[in-house]
Amino acid sequence: MAAYLHARTGGRIGSLSALIREGAITAILDGTEKITKKQLEAVRLDHLAEQNARPPAGQTTSGRSPTTV
Repeated sequence: MAAYLHARTGGRIGSLSALIREGAITAILDGTEKITKKQLEAVRLDHLAEQNARPPAGQTTSGRSPTTV
């Protein structure tokens, strides 16, 4: 999940730490004891990370691959 984590946090270590911490707390509370991408997508990060998060390489913000016109 390295590419997802980097894109989601904009490469900011503080945002990454908050994301992992919230994911871990959620995993403990819901009993799964696994951090999943689905759980991480539900976590709200700091304004800067949310505003500047980049989609993983090869994807647009819609989740579809970019097309050439």
